[in-house]
Amino acid sequence: MVSKKIHKNYMARELYRKEEVICGNISEYRGWIKLSKFCLELILSEIDNVNTRTELIFVLEKKFKLGIWNKLIDDLIYINYLSDTEVDFKIEKITFDITSKCNLNCKHCSGMFTKKSLGNLNKLLIFEIFKWAEYNNVKYVCISGGEPFIRKDIFEILNYAKNIYTGEIEVITNATLINSCDFDNIVNNIDILNISLDGYDVFSVNKIRGLGVYEKVLDVINKLKQKNFLKLKLSMVKAYGNENHISDFLKLCSFLQVEPVIRDLIYTGRANRNNLSELETLIHNSVLDESNINMRCVCKSGINSLYISHDGKIYPCSTMYNLKNSFMQLSELLSDNCKSRLFLEPIVDHIESCKYCDVRYFCCNTCPSVNLSLYKNEKIVKMICDKNKKTLENI
Repeated sequence: MVSKKIHKNYMARELYRKEEVICGNISEYRGWIKLSKFCLELILSEIDNVNTRTELIFVLEKKFKLGIWNKLIDDLIYINYLSDTEVDFKIEKITFDITSKCNLNCKHCSGMFTKKSLGNLNKLLIFEIFKWAEYNNVKYVCISGGEPFIRKDIFEILNYAKNIYTGEIEVITNATLINSCDFDNIVNNIDILNISLDGYDVFSVNKIRGLGVYEKVLDVINKLKQKNFLKLKLSMVKAYGNENHISDFLKLCSFLQVEPVIRDLIYTGRANRNNLSELETLIHNSVLDESNINMRCVCKSGINSLYISHDGKIYPCSTMYNLKNSFMQLSELLSDNCKSRLFLEPIVDHIESCKYCDVRYFCCNTCPSVNLSLYKNEKIVKMICDKNKKTLENI
């Protein structure tokens, strides 16, 4: 963060109701503040004329001696509605798909990846991404797909990357294409291997990923550990009832001595086709946590991280690949034309039935990709509104 004059945060938003207004930050969990429209308008009218918090409080007290300004300004700074620091738009993490091809056909896939999928990211462009990452001091690069190990040149790519890039390299894989002759290459060229399992035993994995996957994954883990490769992650997407067995998944990870990763299901691609009724049930059974109501409805993807698809399009994160329009092209990134164009906007500001609602930020998910899945379906939108609005209108 860079010091700067006090200002309204770029993620600050307001919800107006008659003569009151709720202020908050849509990317923070720090809460929200209700105040009068008069007080907020006065603060915003004076903030451009001062440099510091102290100056702002002095000017406000001089105009209206209400005895509230010191605490109110401090509260607005605490929830990051007001700020005296500037966001540092430095990319620290890049995730990119080197292919859209995959040897599996998982029901919960947020893409539509198969063996017949068309699309490999050009090898020379991959090399340029690693050069850019090294030059710009990117701390972490994650290679994904599709299935990365479906590419015949995967180890040529990894060997090149390891020789010119000094940050951490992670590879996300289903591990089913890893053979005994690959283990030394993995040990020498990969810092973290993140294996998608999506179950907690052979039966749950068979249901989502297919026969033989569970046994293959455990075999790969055990053989890599024999090579003293210890930076292993195992991930599970919450789907098809396995969300009720998270403790079983954590026990499996503890037994295997790997780091557990639990992901929410993103309802796009095959996951949308196969799980829409499950999504409706999930919304129907959900309970609003009144003790933790907050305005957070976007994440910080695109500020310090970005995702590059197999076709060279750039998005804030990998789960947003199904957007019709990308945020920029790879050529723009490599030519250092990457500015503040990856800002995420709350989807409820663009939904006709939501955009004028005075509690709209409170009912969103904190993941923009989940929101895209939910709010593109009018039936789901009505279910969310019917379930939550009466409670939220009382805040």
